[in-house]
Amino acid sequence: MADAARGYPLGQRGYYVELITTAHNGQPGVAPERLEEAECHRNFCEMHTPLEGNAARVEAERCYFCFDAPCTEACPTGIDIPGFIR
Repeated sequence: MADAARGYPLGQRGYYVELITTAHNGQPGVAPERLEEAECHRNFCEMHTPLEGNAARVEAERCYFCFDAPCTEACPTGIDIPGFIR
């Protein structure tokens, strides 16, 4: 288990959750999974599969640690999105 000093989020049951933030290729973050080409030809599903478990948590936590908030710059209404989330 991690502690509060390390900055990990508090889990739903009251313990800190340690996130694995390294993709399969050894790079920081989450590596996107893709459907096989044959699968794409058979149906109209998304090319990228949905995130599961730890990958979804890693992506969700990225927003809290964003230092320059490009979402605010890109928002046509100028909403302070990081302030809204917190």
